[in-house]
Amino acid sequence: MIITIPRLGSRLLLLTIIATLLSGSLLQAQDLKGGAGLLSPPPPKTTSRPRSNTPARTTRPGSSGSGAATSTTRPTRKLDDPGVEIAYWQTIKDSTDPEDFRAYLKDFPNGRFVALARNRLNSLGSAPAATTTTRPTTPADTTSTAAAGGAAETFNKQGNEHYSAGRYDAAIERYLQAIRADADYAVAYYNLGNAYLAQKQYTEAIDPLKQYIRLEPEDPDGYSDLGNAYYYQKRYQEAADAYKQLVRLKPNDAPSYNRLGLAYDGLRRTDEAISQYEQAIRVNPDFAVSHYNVGLSYRAKRRYNEAVEQFKQYIRLQPDDADGYYGLGETYYLQERYQEAIEPLKQALSRQNNNPSIYNRLGLVYEALHRTAESVEAYKQALRIKPDFAVAYYNLGLSYLGQKLYSDAIQNFKQYTRMQPEDGDGYYQLGYIYYTQEHYTDALEQFRHAVRLKTDDPNWYNRLGLTFAALERPAEAIEQYKQALRLKSDYAVAHYNMGLSLRAQQRYAEAAEEFQQYIRMQPADPDGYYGLGIIYLLSGNKTGAMEQYRALQRMNSELADKLLEQINK
Repeated sequence: MIITIPRLGSRLLLLTIIATLLSGSLLQAQDLKGGAGLLSPPPPKTTSRPRSNTPARTTRPGSSGSGAATSTTRPTRKLDDPGVEIAYWQTIKDSTDPEDFRAYLKDFPNGRFVALARNRLNSLGSAPAATTTTRPTTPADTTSTAAAGGAAETFNKQGNEHYSAGRYDAAIERYLQAIRADADYAVAYYNLGNAYLAQKQYTEAIDPLKQYIRLEPEDPDGYSDLGNAYYYQKRYQEAADAYKQLVRLKPNDAPSYNRLGLAYDGLRRTDEAISQYEQAIRVNPDFAVSHYNVGLSYRAKRRYNEAVEQFKQYIRLQPDDADGYYGLGETYYLQERYQEAIEPLKQALSRQNNNPSIYNRLGLVYEALHRTAESVEAYKQALRIKPDFAVAYYNLGLSYLGQKLYSDAIQNFKQYTRMQPEDGDGYYQLGYIYYTQEHYTDALEQFRHAVRLKTDDPNWYNRLGLTFAALERPAEAIEQYKQALRLKSDYAVAHYNMGLSLRAQQRYAEAAEEFQQYIRMQPADPDGYYGLGIIYLLSGNKTGAMEQYRALQRMNSELADKLLEQINK
């Protein structure tokens, strides 16, 4: 009897891990606030939590919104919430009362609509409140008296006009002209850096932002935007260094601690990231995004109960955002609280019903609850939304496999391998199905392909060995079992299967050693004693066979009788 490890069961556990990545997260078009208050369109600012060299099969593509790039590596990290400011601006933008715009400038001195507010005040014939800053918080008219009336100020003003109109190349040229006119004109460096950021020219943004910091070392905005430029390039340590200066200068600013947490997350220094998110929450308990981010970090540390509470806090503060519900449902899934996971995932879908990844996760939940028909429908809905969503084909294939609908399973796994030709999992599952159907030649082709792509899984070599054995090629089977044991020395089943192949080659002494090793590792499994008894019989050791018979009497009378029948022949 050939013993195998049921692949489907272990695969479901692996899917739990993969799907955690596959479920990725919903990216939000939220600004990384750097105090720049840039006019629309803002610089593209990531809210993701990318990590290099991390397996990525995201199932949660980014939600729509300007300035958000989809991350396919790690769950999204949220940044500053601009909702209050935007809502306030919408109520006053058409006002003819100058006091409305003065109130805005007072309440949001670093807001994204500062330049528009000042322009409205000018058009209404009323000057904005006096400011002591040496530069505008948005690319707008500088108040620097040193450059008043000078060429640098003129070029900077022209650059701001181009910037506000989205003509970034023209803006860059004017800012460079301002710097050529006055090499110490700080605001031009700052605006130049932001113009580069607006075009995702992150490397080019770094030097002018450093120059701005040299000229204005106590202005937090320079460190904020420099940190952003490094963060977008995944230069997380340099981003963290810049954000440390930011929190030094703004010790009561929750978004600044949140950014430092993001940088630590990028460095995989999760404990330090948690510390920063928690500090952001202490500074502002209603700062929603840090609740979300610390929830992700708690989950990464398997502190699931704490993660659940943080996602609930985020939902309380942002009840219309699908992300919080998704994060909560995903955490319940990881806790194997499958029934509880369903409702928050449905809430996420009610807020974002065109996201295939949520359907995919819901399919995994239904699968875990053995609600197969619902899991199949969830995967199919994911594919209706996103026909090239590879992982949904894979998960759908597993569902069909679990129902022994082999033809449908093969179709979906083949589609997966077409989309993901460098992933051995699809080939492995095809090999498993062909093996189950006793199509051993087809299975051999798929298993060989799988182990070429993934060389460190002992189960796969064991399965390849079983296929060679089924094709009556015991020598090749033995080599695969040996490779499995090189990868996992205590892999009991490989010893058992190798014993069978050695028996097929009439290498009885070696076969006996393998069965004895299996019995040492699995003393409660009667198969080992039966196999060893047969080996003893074949090698003429009837006494040894009777010892195995007596052992089997205490464990499995049916196998004991079967062995005794062989002994008495």
